[in-house]
Amino acid sequence: MKQSVEVTILGQPYVIRSAEPVEEVRRVAAYVNDRLTEVTTASRSADTLAAAILTLMNVSGHLLRQQELVAREGDEGINRRLRVMLEQLEDFSFGQ
Repeated sequence: MKQSVEVTILGQPYVIRSAEPVEEVRRVAAYVNDRLTEVTTASRSADTLAAAILTLMNVSGHLLRQQELVAREGDEGINRRLRVMLEQLEDFSFGQ
């Protein structure tokens, strides 16, 4: 069932209707806001459409690289990388 969630992006309030949990909508909105803020700060442009397009390009590029990585490595490669990261975290925790 869809519900309305109010979020703020670049100082503008938006009401999003989604079947996703409220916290997930807020998490996505915060991510979008953070990426847009990075782009507008770096480009010093007041044009929000240009900032939105640059942000979409950045996020889409990241998504496509991640998809290519998953396709190349497959499940076993990802599991191997996760095991290495878990070992590193365990080493870090015990070193404290």
